[in-house]
Amino acid sequence: MADEERIDTLTGSPNRLRFQELLGERASTDGRPFGVAVIDLDAFGRTLKQLGLISAELVLLTIHLRMKRLIADDAVLARIGRCRLGVLSQPLDDPRLLMAKLDEIREAVRAPINFAGQTTVQTASIGVAFWIPGGPDGDEVLQAAESAMLMARDCGGDQIEVVAPPRRVFKAAQFKRPSQGQV
Repeated sequence: MADEERIDTLTGSPNRLRFQELLGERASTDGRPFGVAVIDLDAFGRTLKQLGLISAELVLLTIHLRMKRLIADDAVLARIGRCRLGVLSQPLDDPRLLMAKLDEIREAVRAPINFAGQTTVQTASIGVAFWIPGGPDGDEVLQAAESAMLMARDCGGDQIEVVAPPRRVFKAAQFKRPSQGQV
């Protein structure tokens, strides 16, 4: 399949197909726990109706760029749906680091965007799941993160829902002290 078929034309980031490939590669080669987040823009449909397609896509691109600045270099940000983004974290020593980063992302999404004489404010429903060695495969982790995102949206949006990894996995592993900027 051509590379163009794996890249989102608006953001230049991986699309859903490439995101799933990267998720599978990380699960099969790294062997260290990592997180997957699915981020849905709660009010994007309303923004699309109010501003039109081109302006709404510029709002999405602005949010994408804000998020890109917040994630680590070896994490992946992808556009996996019309108003849905995915984050594949770097390997995690501590899942709380990803959760703190997702709080920052949620705040960045909330920041007002001034466009064409109008101000729009978005919120995000975020679902998170973790891949652990010996656990579900990458596709199942993505499905779990999407389910958690739907729970966040169904509970009113603008929140994070987590499918938590079994505590014994993170507790039993010998994790090193978290470094700054990890995620």
